Amino acid sequence: MRLCLCLTLCNVLRFFFLFVTHDKLLFYQYFTEANEADSWMNDKAGLAANQDYGKDELSAEKLLTRHAALQTAVDTYSPIIQNLAEQARRLVQSGHFAASKITSRQVQFSRMIF
Repeated sequence: MRLCLCLTLCNVLRFFFLFVTHDKLLFYQYFTEANEADSWMNDKAGLAANQDYGKDELSAEKLLTRHAALQTAVDTYSPIIQNLAEQARRLVQSGHFAASKITSRQVQFSRMIF
């Protein structure tokens, strides 16, 4: 009986540590991806904020080409940002131990995007 109880306790502890480790892994994965996305958006924000219209036709065409490339990059990266928001939503809804930090990070993203 005592051996059985001890084995059960070991199994419970093993499950608990696996669960906690998995939760921490999801937390670090989310924040790593969020930091990468934040860096990418900050990098592109400078390009998007450019107020230069070009001095002549050639420089205006170059700026238009850069703008088209930026639009393509944003369109390509948009699903990654959406997946990050979905990942955050799932973590918060599951009652993740860092739900408040995840929610706070997503609010920061919302402010940057809109």
